[in-house]
Amino acid sequence: MKTNLIIYCLISLSLITSCKSIAQKGNLDTEKLISNLSWDSFILDVTYGTQLKLGETAIKLESKGKTVSQSLFKALSDTNKTVVVHMILTKIWEPEVFFLTTPICSSANDDDYNLYILNNLLWHKSDSDSLWLLDEKNKEIIINYWKARLN
Repeated sequence: MKTNLIIYCLISLSLITSCKSIAQKGNLDTEKLISNLSWDSFILDVTYGTQLKLGETAIKLESKGKTVSQSLFKALSDTNKTVVVHMILTKIWEPEVFFLTTPICSSANDDDYNLYILNNLLWHKSDSDSLWLLDEKNKEIIINYWKARLN
């Protein structure tokens, strides 16, 4: 009887350790994917209209579903990741609003730029230096939006 109990305890301990190890590996994989996100993690395909497409890393994170939401939320504060993280969260939680509004062409201080809006987040790309730009105020609005949505 004691032998069976010892065997049962060892098997249980082994299973618990294995499950914990698998969960940690999944978290490390998620964190690695998130660390690879940047402005280059999405594509604006301009043909007859402007189509928004997620890159490979973003698609992998999206496929993990709602379980990665808190990890993604933490990455929103990184300006280089804010827009693509917002896109991924939108695809996961609110796919019905995953569409780009008509890009707006504008000019300020002798610089032409295109303004893009997706699910209330506004960002733009400067034509003069081809840099993506995100206003801090818009970033804070989106962080607060997802904070309320995910809690």
